[in-house]
Amino acid sequence: MSIIFFFLFSISFFGTMYVMPHSIRKLRENNYLVNDMYKDKKTMIPTNGGMILVFTSFISISIMPLLVRILSFILDKEFEYSDLSVEHFAFLLVISIYALYGLVDDLVDIGRILKLILPITFAYPLISVVKPEIFWFPFFGNQQLDVIIFSDILWSDIFRITVVPFYVMVVANLVNMHSGYNGLQSGLSIILVSTICIKSYQDGILGNIIPIASVLGAMCAFLVFNKYPSK
Repeated sequence: MSIIFFFLFSISFFGTMYVMPHSIRKLRENNYLVNDMYKDKKTMIPTNGGMILVFTSFISISIMPLLVRILSFILDKEFEYSDLSVEHFAFLLVISIYALYGLVDDLVDIGRILKLILPITFAYPLISVVKPEIFWFPFFGNQQLDVIIFSDILWSDIFRITVVPFYVMVVANLVNMHSGYNGLQSGLSIILVSTICIKSYQDGILGNIIPIASVLGAMCAFLVFNKYPSK
């Protein structure tokens, strides 16, 4: 699985490095510019670069099934995860919804009330694949969630429809709040995603989040252009 992670990361990284200079030029030509508030002089820089990351990441992910089969043939080795799973598609759907929401908001300004309500619904695809059995509470330790509270309803069901959507919404908004700072948005995201990858590798479940390699590769390449002074 590590070799698949490496190839997905590399394809996304070098794809973003190749596409970004051209994208920056085109965004400037089409006047997709905003004032960089964190430079001494008034400087207009391209915006909506996040869509480029989504594009290059998803291209890398889309060729994953083909990549696995080619590597299996060349290395004469069967990989455990050859195709995208339901969990992967749920993860990618949430990313797609947030990306589309960000683009629409930039174009038409959705408004404060909808910005508060809508993102809560974006993570609901995850409740079909996230099935927690144990949750750690501060001061109380591990608590079982596979306990019936009423009829056939478990504590894990309540957890999935309340905690999971709010958790994703809060994290996404926190990242978005840093997006104006040169390098801070991409830098913090790289730290977070890298930590998740390392922990998953240690737990032997890296295959569950393997598409994240493409996202990480795109963000690392983007940091080259997004770090101060941001281009």
